[in-house]
Amino acid sequence: MKTFTEAASRARPGWDREPDRIDMVRTRSQIHEGKKIALHYRDEQGRDSERTIWPIAVGYLEAVRLLAAWCELRKDFRSFRTDRVVNADYLDERYPERRDILRAKWRQSLVWERPKET
Repeated sequence: MKTFTEAASRARPGWDREPDRIDMVRTRSQIHEGKKIALHYRDEQGRDSERTIWPIAVGYLEAVRLLAAWCELRKDFRSFRTDRVVNADYLDERYPERRDILRAKWRQSLVWERPKET
């Protein structure tokens, strides 16, 4: 029998994590204003890429912060880990869709639909 002094769960052990190199205050402002960001991004294999994104939300997954956005390069929604951003240029250019409509499309893209039986 467990007593209330026993731990019900355990925290994950800590690990070395790169600090964010993106200004989150400015990033949230770009989201609010519907303006684009040009990212220099490094993926998990260490490959660099340049992306122009339409940022729509900041979220968290376990111990990492994610920036959800429409990616002009991939022409699709993508999530970018903020600790993998090498540099960000905050553009004055507004993206062409209203933020609320873009966010609704992003949410719909997250919905998993069971494959139809044939």
